[in-house]
Amino acid sequence: MPRITLTVNKSHLELVGQVYSPKLTGGATVKFMIDTGSSVTILSLRDAEMMGIDGETLPRSPQKSVGYGGPMELRILENVMLVFAADDVKAKAIELRTVAVQYSPLKDKRVARMLYSVPTVLGTDALTAGEMTLWADWKLAQAHLDYID
Repeated sequence: MPRITLTVNKSHLELVGQVYSPKLTGGATVKFMIDTGSSVTILSLRDAEMMGIDGETLPRSPQKSVGYGGPMELRILENVMLVFAADDVKAKAIELRTVAVQYSPLKDKRVARMLYSVPTVLGTDALTAGEMTLWADWKLAQAHLDYID
């Protein structure tokens, strides 16, 4: 079974992937925090801006993000492909109709510091779409995603 090895940190699991969308010129490399408590994949404000995505131009999401300091407005990036390198060197591509993008019209530096510290999240929507299963052993500091090729 193909596998993607994850980085194990003290409190979370991470992996690096590429994000592609018609709204982007080329792909962008992003570090994802795996969050099995999040039903949607959420692109952080910091990563969205780094990719040149202007939240003002994206449609509003009916959902709000709650966590990391309270509710936050989300926008929608459509027709997204996430690509991750697997251990066997093949790439695992996941197509998502939409990905949420954090958005804030506020320019307050205190708020901005908090918003820019929030990571990009790989939610259960992507894990399900990619038919991936998470395995983690915190004592051994090992984790990976298994999937059907």
